[in-house]
Amino acid sequence: MMTKRMLFLLVAALTVTACGDDDSSADTGTDTPDVVTDADADADADADADADADADVEPDVPPDVEPEADADAEPDVPPDAEPEAEADAEPDAPPGTATEIELNMPDGDTAVTVADYTVHPNTFTEFDFNMMACAPNQPCVDLGVDVEAADLGNTTAFHDVVEAPETGYDTTELVSWRTGTSPTWTMTGNIYVLRLADGTYAKMEILSADAGVFEILLYHQPDGSRNIATAP
Repeated sequence: MMTKRMLFLLVAALTVTACGDDDSSADTGTDTPDVVTDADADADADADADADADADVEPDVPPDVEPEADADAEPDVPPDAEPEAEADAEPDAPPGTATEIELNMPDGDTAVTVADYTVHPNTFTEFDFNMMACAPNQPCVDLGVDVEAADLGNTTAFHDVVEAPETGYDTTELVSWRTGTSPTWTMTGNIYVLRLADGTYAKMEILSADAGVFEILLYHQPDGSRNIATAP
């Protein structure tokens, strides 16, 4: 039968043994290394690779942003831009040259074809105009078939009339180029524009009248335009 002394010694021995085991496992003088698994190593390698990749990446830079155009802004137009010339535009023609012709009533040479500035006998029927006696001692200009005239008056000089009018033509005989009666006529200096049967234009001025002889300044524009500019 175990005595109290023996029981006490047994408990003491067990206590010492238990304490020794705890100290040997808790403090051996060296740290027990952590156990690293393959999965942990792979995770660390991936993390290092991600860090290296992030270091090489250029920061995002937004592309150059153009400011929005002003809604009311005019489109860009190059300075001193000349409008395109019309493809069919004709160059400015130089002024024409007027011709002075003489009509002689006593000799009967009074009919005129304007296109060639030719004076014909008064029996010629295909004239553009003809100087004739409208009344005794009252000469007038008779217009040919389908020829019309516009009386521009005398406020503009002959060479300053550069364009034929579009309207104002008729077939009336021309008498306003003089006033008075023979032999005391006074020349008015009136300018006439003729629209011929072929649609071309001419201008004329009766410069003088003396004893049935008439000096006439004449210009014909053959191209059909209304340009009747002449050089002095």
